[in-house]
Amino acid sequence: MNKRTLFLAIVVAAISTHTVLAQVSIHSALVLRTTADLLECQPTIFQSRTYADRKSTTLAVLYSIILPGAGEYYAESFSSGKFSLMADAGLWLTYAGFQNHADWVRNDARAFAAQHAGVTVSGQDEPFEVNLGNFLSTVDYNQQQLRDRRFSSMYTASNQQWSWDAEDSRQSFRAMRIRSDEIRNYGKFVIAGLVVNRIFSAFAAARAVNAFNRTLRADLDWQIEAKPITSLFGTHGLEIRLTKEF
Repeated sequence: MNKRTLFLAIVVAAISTHTVLAQVSIHSALVLRTTADLLECQPTIFQSRTYADRKSTTLAVLYSIILPGAGEYYAESFSSGKFSLMADAGLWLTYAGFQNHADWVRNDARAFAAQHAGVTVSGQDEPFEVNLGNFLSTVDYNQQQLRDRRFSSMYTASNQQWSWDAEDSRQSFRAMRIRSDEIRNYGKFVIAGLVVNRIFSAFAAARAVNAFNRTLRADLDWQIEAKPITSLFGTHGLEIRLTKEF
């Protein structure tokens, strides 16, 4: 093969290679340009949440103090919060039950006093009911006040006069009154339970918020950003960037 033939062969091969590369480049540019059009030529960060989605520990605790379980619900952890809510509802029902039972017993005692001591207890204060159960009659009570020189404590009004028909009746009334007070005092233990339940729920809500924020922070540490590469001749590529925050 002479030099002229060799030169022509090299030229033909070069032209063929350039044509193939040009076709590949054009095809690649079309694909990348189509991708850039889909992205509207704006950088896109592929993440479902942002730091604005973080939860507030203060709010979670406040919600749980107002209504146990609400703080956990706010922190997207109601699986544990529902137990605090159910406990709170049960405690309130228990408290209402004690108060209603105490009222029933007290009303029965007052009706008993009207029947066996001839006095209307409704409208009287608490010390009057105590004295009614401790003395057989108003006369006995007033004589005791005279001996103790507590003249201002004597009962002189017509609606404050009583006389039990029997000692057993007086003791029965006294027992019912004391029983009513005991039942009402049970409600204080329920109130303590309501307070403890709120403290427990607030603590659980704070932990749930911390766990939620840790998970959110871990998700946001890694970010994938896609951005079209542009120049004076238009879009000719796509830049994909993976970043991690420390």
